[in-house]
Amino acid sequence: MGPKGTWTGLHCDVFGSYSWSANVVGRKKWWFLQPKDEPWFLDRFGNCPPDLTNVDEAAFPDFHKCTVLEVIQEPGELFFVPSKWYHQVVNLEDTISINHNWCSACNLDMMADTLLKELHSVEEMLSDCRKQLEDNGEWHQEVEKILHCSGAWNLKVFCTFVAFMEQQLCTTTQQSELSAFKVRAVSHVSAVLKADPFVKSLPGSPWPSLVVG
Repeated sequence: MGPKGTWTGLHCDVFGSYSWSANVVGRKKWWFLQPKDEPWFLDRFGNCPPDLTNVDEAAFPDFHKCTVLEVIQEPGELFFVPSKWYHQVVNLEDTISINHNWCSACNLDMMADTLLKELHSVEEMLSDCRKQLEDNGEWHQEVEKILHCSGAWNLKVFCTFVAFMEQQLCTTTQQSELSAFKVRAVSHVSAVLKADPFVKSLPGSPWPSLVVG
């Protein structure tokens, strides 16, 4: 719910998830940037312009090469936002909308990759105090806390989610091309997670046989 003129700056949905947004009342204007244009709208630190209507050309000199899609969303319309598509939104009128982030077998690997990259970034950020945190038994707790703050997910939550899907798919009686694709996708992500050193030593892991040290 937002009054006329309120807006959300350019951003990408958390950890490469999909999202949908349904307008109940009011109109919105959306701007979209495609993932292929990231080299032109992300700086060397991975930051994007906060406002597409006022891009700093000195900070983003190649932004003019981007294809910016502009769309008006009317009442009763639902928009789907694919993974990794940066977007900005402004309420053109007093607006009520319903929004939801989600994932499927099609983008689960992208979510895992994004989350693991964020994990390794946090590990690097805390590297100076890693030994002290490990000696106090606080390493996993602090890393997970920072991950959760940045996107409301952390490795324990995501691994539990993947393990649950893996268990459900193993017990399904469906025999179809779609169900086979889901099994392959979830199994691949599960294997990637299980191979990560942080996950291997994560207390409370949904795969307890992995936990070492």
